[in-house]
Amino acid sequence: MKKHYKWQEYRDNISVKYTKEYQSWTSKQKKQWGHYLAGFWEGEGSMSISITKRNHQKFGIQLLPKVSIGQDQDALFILDWIQLYFGGYGSLGNRKKKPSFWTYHLQSRASIQKYFIPFYENYLFKRSGKRETFRIFKEILNWLL
Repeated sequence: MKKHYKWQEYRDNISVKYTKEYQSWTSKQKKQWGHYLAGFWEGEGSMSISITKRNHQKFGIQLLPKVSIGQDQDALFILDWIQLYFGGYGSLGNRKKKPSFWTYHLQSRASIQKYFIPFYENYLFKRSGKRETFRIFKEILNWLL
């Protein structure tokens, strides 16, 4: 339990440090960070739509979009940066079965539409392996909105 507390304290301090630095970045630095993040997301990120049975929904199911990316706790500061990049939206959490593995995810349809979709359209690689996945994800998300 002590280790987690120390890590949480470290994470809080590093978040404050990077928040201040991020706010003072120039637009050129933010663009460079966007390219880095796109490459990182290309390798480590995911886009998904889960289907849940809900009797109160019109067709008896609910579609829930989610974008997420994960890292070991040693690289948690990268997930903090990602959260800052997306305006502080989304959440960070660790897995119960593997507490040293952390994920950042956006689940709000509005946040995905406002932050993730424009980011990915702007920085997606021309030869991205996720281009078709992104196209389908975006199309489904547009149906939901």
